[in-house]
Amino acid sequence: MNRQQHLGKNRNSYRHVAVAVTFVFIASIGLIENLYILTALLLGMWSLGFFSGVSFRTILSRLAWLIPFLGLTLLLFPFWYPGETIWAWTAPWGGNIHLSLEGLQKALRLGLRVAVAISTLTVLMASMSQSQFFQALRRLRIPALFIQLAELILRYVEVFRDEARRMSRARKARGYEEKGGILNPRVRAVYAGFLGTLMLRAMDRAERVYLAMLARGYSATDSTWQLGQKREGSRLAAGRLQVKNLSYRYPGSNRPVDALRQIRLEIEPGQKVALLGPNGAGKSTLIHHLCGLTIPQSGEVQIDDLSLTEKTAREIRRRVGLVFQDPDDQLFCATVAEDVAFGPQNLGLPENEVEKRMESALAAVQGLDLAGYAPHQLSYGQKKRVAIAGVLVMDPDILILDEPMAYLDPQGQDEVMQILQNCSCRGKTIIMAIHDIDLAGSWADRVVILQDGAILADGGTEILENEKLLQSARLLSNFSQLRKRKQAIE
Repeated sequence: MNRQQHLGKNRNSYRHVAVAVTFVFIASIGLIENLYILTALLLGMWSLGFFSGVSFRTILSRLAWLIPFLGLTLLLFPFWYPGETIWAWTAPWGGNIHLSLEGLQKALRLGLRVAVAISTLTVLMASMSQSQFFQALRRLRIPALFIQLAELILRYVEVFRDEARRMSRARKARGYEEKGGILNPRVRAVYAGFLGTLMLRAMDRAERVYLAMLARGYSATDSTWQLGQKREGSRLAAGRLQVKNLSYRYPGSNRPVDALRQIRLEIEPGQKVALLGPNGAGKSTLIHHLCGLTIPQSGEVQIDDLSLTEKTAREIRRRVGLVFQDPDDQLFCATVAEDVAFGPQNLGLPENEVEKRMESALAAVQGLDLAGYAPHQLSYGQKKRVAIAGVLVMDPDILILDEPMAYLDPQGQDEVMQILQNCSCRGKTIIMAIHDIDLAGSWADRVVILQDGAILADGGTEILENEKLLQSARLLSNFSQLRKRKQAIE
């Protein structure tokens, strides 16, 4: 072992011990009753944070997160807890309100204990990254379920903070000002709507994250993969997809919505298929069927010789990889490396094979240098590439991408197209759900157009030259036609 490896091992041991000592210290705080000692510990922890480079503002911001949860308790505790009365008030309706000394002391102890614990964790986390912290937890034999939940929560705290910032900027951009503060009824109404919308988006995000976990082999009831179910038949012939009379109806409050109507489709191994259609055409519903996230109500989806059912859905998800439109739905682990390794771990592969696949997948998207980063530290283009790596690592026969070019700059689009070209060269079947007819014409060798849940057209890229067809499918705007005519004149 060289000196650098020896130092790295010592640092890992230090982190392991530091986390253990911190947990013991936080647990022991509950045994301390003396307010002066608790106050001294809090001031000491703030001093340690100052000398460790942790700003007082950072610690206060962490404490502020707990105000909604502890604030009411700390305020009401002195009035609830029985003891020596130090202040009393007779309400107009005849009730008496008493403030007890013991209740006040209890509230102060609780507040100080929480403040010391949060300050201690803040200082600890400043000395190591999230991934190092969770590695230390694993060395302490903390149950994996708790670690995974903590990773997921921390990951989406960042996502929702970004969401809240965007919503706040949108309000300001439309002239909103907080005049009068929380006492102003209009401000309260705006904040109530803001929190309600944020909660709805949180629920929507949680559903999409769960779908992304399922798409990468996760099962809440079975943590081990049936390795005997892996590809049957020739590896070269894998990737054939058949859809027979597929229909799907979403239940509605007034009337059901037919999302898919009698879809018939055959895609041969190695084809590059552009799935086009306006919003609401049924593209997302169809690709969720193709990758096993939704079970057919009527009709059949078949991958090679395997038909999609509740029992075969997990194997279908291994054969068909789905890259979601928003990479934040797919990146839910503490680091890029852990996130890409999520799929192979669900396959029950040995650790050395998981590591090998993870490095190979990141190399395929030019992302090896991103392995140690947290997902929220990446640019949107980097997130998109890592999301693709998280699917490629499963080695699917069919790769489906939902709007892969959305929000990417030209360089980011070129990077994604190069990745897809490499996948195509390796014989993978690729299906891309997009709106861009120019991209479809230059990349695909087959085009399928959906409208109102049915296939409107299916053929080669020559069908994109039919302006009437594109107009009826709402894929061609008047601006696009004017631009083409101008180019033809020039």
